[in-house]
Amino acid sequence: MRHYNIVLHIVAIITTLLIHGCCQPKNSSTLYNIELDNIVNRTISSKELQLDTSFIQLKFTADTTKFIGTIWDMAFDSDDKLYILEQQTSYIYQFDKKSGEYINGLFNIGRGPNEHIDICDIDVDKNRLYLLDNVQNTITVYDSLLNRISDFELPLKTLAFSVINDTLWGRGFSIYNGDIKIYCCNLQGEIISEFDDGLNMSNLPFSISLGYAFTKHNSKIYYIPDFKNTIKELTKDSIYTSVNIDFNTYNIHPDDQYKEITESKAALYRGFILDNHILFSYNLHNNLNVCLYNIKDKTSIYGIIEYGKNELPFLMKWQDNNTLIGYHSTTLATVYKGMKLNEGDIVIAFMKKSS
Repeated sequence: MRHYNIVLHIVAIITTLLIHGCCQPKNSSTLYNIELDNIVNRTISSKELQLDTSFIQLKFTADTTKFIGTIWDMAFDSDDKLYILEQQTSYIYQFDKKSGEYINGLFNIGRGPNEHIDICDIDVDKNRLYLLDNVQNTITVYDSLLNRISDFELPLKTLAFSVINDTLWGRGFSIYNGDIKIYCCNLQGEIISEFDDGLNMSNLPFSISLGYAFTKHNSKIYYIPDFKNTIKELTKDSIYTSVNIDFNTYNIHPDDQYKEITESKAALYRGFILDNHILFSYNLHNNLNVCLYNIKDKTSIYGIIEYGKNELPFLMKWQDNNTLIGYHSTTLATVYKGMKLNEGDIVIAFMKKSS
């Protein structure tokens, strides 16, 4: 009888555990489903998006012979230092984020010791600058004075990365089978965890966007997969969808007297979840649009951000602390936001989410 009671007790425990395990969600994240119908290009102000906007003009010193052609990436730290990666040269420029004054730069490009070959991505974490060399597949770490601290090899051939709380998240592929993976590793390049992205390098179109995959916000990191309009939240233990966006889009051609409606595809670019809103950017009709989605009443404000008369800076990336960074390079001498600009001058825009 005692053995029978023991068996019943064990069965009861197992049943309780099974019921508890089946009823518990795999994570506590809320899934938001957003439907954006009938999207057309329209101009909206940063104020309408509840973004506080500020502008600076980049200023070089008289003895600086370097120049910025095409900005490839930007980031800034908590000491108001702005870092800019130039596309053609892989040079890194450091400016004062408030005044726009040039401070310092990294121009050590080559194949010698302590040199970089091709920098394709940058990030900042805890006031340290991280550079990804696409050819050498290494990360190099610098302090805010641009002194070299360390470098390490990455576990996968990596094309995009982000660092948050001393953990590196990367998107890369295996050189053996071409499978694309999302992974996190420590700052010695040792993998902590990895997840399949569901894609392989052998069957990707040439125009695949392997960069610009990550967005940081409030100690969380989000990931935008290619071909899927979803925002995924990453942890060391899991990768799960936080936001699904359904773009039911069309465009009415103003020059068509019959107002013919044609289908148009929208592609999600970057995004993250705020306290009461979801803020994301997407490409539509070759324009980069921004959307502010109200979680409570399920309403959206979306369109192209207005900066000034016929002046639209190229939107770059979402930085942590709710800030969107953009830039505009002038083609003619002009006055822009009270600044007298000559041809080739660059204006940086900071748009911070209003509190």
